[in-house]
Order: sequence, then structure tokens, then C-alpha cells
Amino acid sequence: MVTLTLQVSDELAEKIRAFDATMLTDILQKGLAQYEAEQTLNNHLQRMQTDDVIAASHKAKESSHSTIQDQGLAAVALLFTDLLAEAVQDNQEKRLLKETAMSVS
Repeated sequence: MVTLTLQVSDELAEKIRAFDATMLTDILQKGLAQYEAEQTLNNHLQRMQTDDVIAASHKAKESSHSTIQDQGLAAVALLFTDLLAEAVQDNQEKRLLKETAMSVS
């Protein structure tokens, strides 16, 4: 264990004296964890460049456009399939009508 000596204001010293060693250690650990998290975020924000944000948004835009194009192609394929199915059905109905007309006469 290590003993630390700090110079603090009289008011803060009175507040610190109210804590036992375990509570004070816990408070310092929590404060240090929060400080480290803030420093990590600050370091990341300093390294983050405008170009990185622009590149990420461009990539998201391309992905979005690709998805929209895929959906458009799927819609066209469904429309074509529906038209083809109707044409085949119409052809079959005409053939049946023709066969029926021939057998009646």
C-alpha cells in the first residue's frame, strides 16, 4: 500500500476527513475510471478527422443507393413475371375457347 499526500483547501480537507479509508479508496477509483473514460473520448475526438466522417457518410449513402436499386430491380422482375403469367393465362383461355368452339361446330 502507498501513502499519498495531497494539498487541498481546508473545506475539501474537512469533507475528506469524514470518509474512512475504504470509502475514500472507492471514491477515488470511481473518479479515476470516469476521468480515464473522458480522456479516451477526448483522445478519440481529437484524432477523428472530417474526412473520416465524410467517408463514412459516403459509404452509407452508397449502401442505401444499392439497396434502393436492388428493390427497384426486384419490383421490375415481379412486374415482368406478373405480365408473363397474365399472357400465358390469356393464351390458354383463348385456346380453350377455340377448342370449345371447334368441338361445338
